[in-house]
This record gives sequence, structure tokens and C-alpha cells, in this order.
Amino acid sequence: MTATLAPDAVLDDCAALADLDDTALAARFLATQQVHAHRAPEQLRHWAGVAAEAGRAQARTAGADPRAQARRSGLTVVDAADGLRPGWVVVAEYHERQREVRLHHDALDLAERLVDRLGWRAWYPAGALRDAAVTHELGHRLLHGPAARELRARLGLVTFRLGRVQRYGHVGGAHEVFAHGYAQQACGLGRSPLLITHALALVAGARTAKDDG
Repeated sequence: MTATLAPDAVLDDCAALADLDDTALAARFLATQQVHAHRAPEQLRHWAGVAAEAGRAQARTAGADPRAQARRSGLTVVDAADGLRPGWVVVAEYHERQREVRLHHDALDLAERLVDRLGWRAWYPAGALRDAAVTHELGHRLLHGPAARELRARLGLVTFRLGRVQRYGHVGGAHEVFAHGYAQQACGLGRSPLLITHALALVAGARTAKDDG
């Protein structure tokens, strides 16, 4: 599948995604998580905004360009070409045990073709999608540490309360939104990578991303 082979109707649907702001796109992603089937749209939009801003705040704190962050973290970027499968699309994956980011060039090439076809190059300059894919996975890696607890506290989903003691639960999909916010800020993108992620899913006939709930 390539962007040039996508039916015009599908490309029109992709183009229409740009009419939604980044928070609306993130809320739309959260709504795909089964665990949120009963949630009000206003709640999902609130969580979407909080998670994305938490990711952006972490990126501002990091203060380094994406490739420097990867080197500093001791991560290896491994080239692959199996990001497009029937009903499934992924540009990059983080593997904790191997300390590597697997970058799928077939999906990345499709994303680049889409950006050109849809006129989104001002938001995603040449080379930015690759950096964003790697940085997105760095954002996920951060959530293996204290940033995960901080994110849960910001989201405020209370699952246990006893007097003044309360415990915050995981919001399904929030880690993905956090990582997209992290990548957007770190790479200086005009729009969240979620926009191109949603478009990729439409073209490939796949889910927008893995369910991390």
C-alpha cells in the first residue's frame, strides 16, 4: 500500500483530519480504547489534553535534540521493513530488553508520501518524521520510570481512596498520547504526530496505534 494507491475518498478523509485540533485527535484515539466505552467525550478530551501537555513538558525538560537523547540513553536504532501488515501499521517500536528502537521504513515511507500528497510538509519537515518516530519511543521509555506516576497523578483517575490516602489508576491510551506530545515538542513539529498516525491508519485500513491499556 502506498499513498498514491489510496482511493481519493480515503485521501479526502485523511485531509479532513487536519480540521480537528490536536486535542480532538488525541481524544479520538482514547475513544478507540475499549476501556473508555462508557466515558463522556468531555472526560476523554480533558485526559487527552493533560497527557499531551505532560509529554510536552517532559520534552522541554529534556533540553536535547532527539538523536542526542537516543545516544545519551544508550539506545540503538535498528532498521526494519515490516511495519505494514494486514490491518496493522506501526512506524517504530521500543524494545526495553534489547534497548533498541525498531524503525520500520515501509511505514515511514508511506507516511512521507502522505505528508507530500496532503500538503502537510510545513508541519512535518523533511527528516522530521524519522526523528519523531524515534523520539516517540523515547517518550514511552520515560514512562518506565517516575514520569508514569506523575502522569497518573495529573490525570487524576482515583481507583482507591481511604481518608486522605488515594491511589491513581492508569488511563488506557494516555501513554500513547504522552509520547506523541513528547515527540511533537522535542522535534518542533507544527502538529502532533497523531495527525499523520490517524492518516496512516486510514490508508492502511488499520488501528491508529497499539492499545496500551
